[in-house]
Amino acid sequence: MFFYLSKLAYFLTTPIVWIFILCIIALCLRNKKTAKKLFIIAGALLILFTNPFLASQVTKAYEYAPINARTMTPQYKYALVLGGFTDYDKSVDRIVFQNSSDRLWQALWLYKQGKVKKIILSGGEGRILQRGYTESESTRDFLVEIGIPADDIIVENQSRNTFENIKYSKQILDSLQHSEPVLLVTSATHLPRAMACARKAGLQTHAFSTDYFIAPEKYGIDYFIIPDSMALERWSKLIREIIGFAMYKIAGYA
Repeated sequence: MFFYLSKLAYFLTTPIVWIFILCIIALCLRNKKTAKKLFIIAGALLILFTNPFLASQVTKAYEYAPINARTMTPQYKYALVLGGFTDYDKSVDRIVFQNSSDRLWQALWLYKQGKVKKIILSGGEGRILQRGYTESESTRDFLVEIGIPADDIIVENQSRNTFENIKYSKQILDSLQHSEPVLLVTSATHLPRAMACARKAGLQTHAFSTDYFIAPEKYGIDYFIIPDSMALERWSKLIREIIGFAMYKIAGYA
């Protein structure tokens, strides 16, 4: 039940949904003054959530800061890569990587540099309508095809959300009698929730943030006042993470 409620909550907490609902209500109202106020609120929210400067400042304040991997010590036996970065196109039998796939590429770089010895891929069916596609297994198959030894990849294929990512990955690590910290690799805005789940579960982890926000080197006037659709997308991801973190706290997962 929590899985389905969380998916619904994420949908209802998306800024563009708020704006859309306000506009629909305003169009349906007979009271023109109230309708006008709702349109003004919707417009103000659109301006607020498409402002790139504000989105960048809030995002950077929330997410985990990146670290210099080249000087990273110690060496880790396992890098735990949390799922949620792929889809699958059955029409061409091909795995499709999304923006957050930086999690995987950074983990591969760490592996190639000898910073980690093995990669744990955590992710099963994370959608409400299942399609017979298991993310971790498909990603494992892709990595093997490009030359990564199968023995260096461990698959956790039961999880549907962050809580289960940690839960089932810990079970695997316990079965391997591994008690040292693992490197937790996921998106910078996702790390606060993931690290909280790990602490709650008693899994020793060190954070490695990926696809973090990079501010422009120079701030122009357009950066402060010109609306940007990417800012709206960034706000959507950030609000989903914050709401998700709050729901996990309520549920006792984090």
